[in-house]
Amino acid sequence: MTSDRLFLLDVSDGCVAGLLCETGKRSLTPLVSSHSESGSGRDYFEAVEEVIERCGALECRGYLALPASLFYFKNLTLPFTDRRKIQEIIHYELLDLVSFADEPFVYDTVVIETSDAATRLLVAVIRQVDLGPWLELLSAHGIVPEVVTVSPLARLEQLAGSSDQPFSSFIYLDAGLSESSFFRVTDGRIDTIRVLSGVTSAPEVKLKDEFLRTCLALEAGRGGTGRSTLRIGGRGGEQLGTEWLEGHSDFGEVEIVDSAQLGLSTNQALQMLPLYLVPRLWAMTALQAEAAGSLNVVQKSATQPAGLTALKRFAPLLLLVLAVLGLSAGYQIYDYQKMAAERARLVAEAEEIYSVTMGGQKPVTDPVAELRARISEIDESVVAAIVEQPEIRSVALLSDISKRMPSSVRVSFERFSFDRKKVRIDGTTEAYNDVDSIKKSLEQSPFYTAVSIESAGTAGDGSGVKFSISLIL
Repeated sequence: MTSDRLFLLDVSDGCVAGLLCETGKRSLTPLVSSHSESGSGRDYFEAVEEVIERCGALECRGYLALPASLFYFKNLTLPFTDRRKIQEIIHYELLDLVSFADEPFVYDTVVIETSDAATRLLVAVIRQVDLGPWLELLSAHGIVPEVVTVSPLARLEQLAGSSDQPFSSFIYLDAGLSESSFFRVTDGRIDTIRVLSGVTSAPEVKLKDEFLRTCLALEAGRGGTGRSTLRIGGRGGEQLGTEWLEGHSDFGEVEIVDSAQLGLSTNQALQMLPLYLVPRLWAMTALQAEAAGSLNVVQKSATQPAGLTALKRFAPLLLLVLAVLGLSAGYQIYDYQKMAAERARLVAEAEEIYSVTMGGQKPVTDPVAELRARISEIDESVVAAIVEQPEIRSVALLSDISKRMPSSVRVSFERFSFDRKKVRIDGTTEAYNDVDSIKKSLEQSPFYTAVSIESAGTAGDGSGVKFSISLIL
């Protein structure tokens, strides 16, 4: 493998762009670039093949930036600051947050803020089934990605790092012809990422409305967006223009940031690219040369063990057992002897937890399997008791619904009704993804045979998403 060459590949908004560079100690020299227009699906892969061939990118290191729409983004607050504890628990937190928790996925996190007793995180998750084909395609050409991140995150990191107070906090809109993305930077750090369905190729009002609803949702949550500087980049940035939000007092300044080539027009390799791609790929070279950057999902993976979600719902203590027993599967432990000793200690701890939980009994074989069976028995008895006593059903159902709300989701319930066969709840939350998370959580309850979203739409005042969910008893 040629270790002195790096291939930068940006895939987004119907376009694939590649830049082959020669690496130095702390610098990258662009050699040749190429781009290819593409559509969605397999067209992207055909365009990548074309760009790789034009650039002669074979047997080298790689830097891959994929569309934001392939990722799931979430903000988390964990009640501790120790990085080791965060890494141990984040895997299991994600299982409650993503709708595809039963599938293998990879993720990465960045710390937004650390206080005395808590840590705020930004998490990016992508399904293995969505990432795998890209890695396989590059591998077929001998390209091994060192970084897999979100397009246009490198450009945004560059803008955040070059901003001085009071302009180190701003909103960045990556305006695209096929997709658009919302980013918020606070004190030089990216703290929020949202994918917008509105695009510049569609009626402008759709993108504007969705953009403003996102701002309002953040305002209602943590840290508002009032009098923010708005920076617009991407393929559709020039099309929107600086007067796009004229008349909206929440924004102090609107700036098109990718309208200039940053003095790079003399570089022949970069001259081959469309104007909006030049700063994007150049930012990728800068971050890679400095070994900087934030989100890189190629570093971590998380796969849900079979049946874990159901067990977590009913027994937090059992979750601890599974967590400690599954450390070797979730994280890389390079010293086998230490791993074996640690595993033996944890197994003993799990057996002790079982004994305490079961009133002094010892597990016959597998403490996890035996606790699972016992929990199932308890679930059946609880459900039977509630069915036999309709007078306490409403209280029990309300309690169950309340306990199952994801801790990261802000929700306000407006209506609760039920009869002998069906429960209906109406409420308001911040985003459509939150509605799906609520549905996913309620589906795990033993009380219901089916859970469905009857309706979900933007609230009349733009403050969030109103929803209605039905639950069949």
